[in-house]
Amino acid sequence: MRRRDRSREEPPKSPVVFARLLTHFDEQPDIFDERLRHLLFWRFKWAANALRAPAD
Repeated sequence: MRRRDRSREEPPKSPVVFARLLTHFDEQPDIFDERLRHLLFWRFKWAANALRAPAD
């Protein structure tokens, strides 16, 4: 099994995508129904936890 060379990989983009979703939510909260708001806030927990994790 080959080891992956993480030094040449792109950095994770999830925090950037999540920030864009939060911007959309702040600008147009009415387009987020109850289910989408629930998913967005659930992912808020995930994003905060991911940002606290040590870098590999």
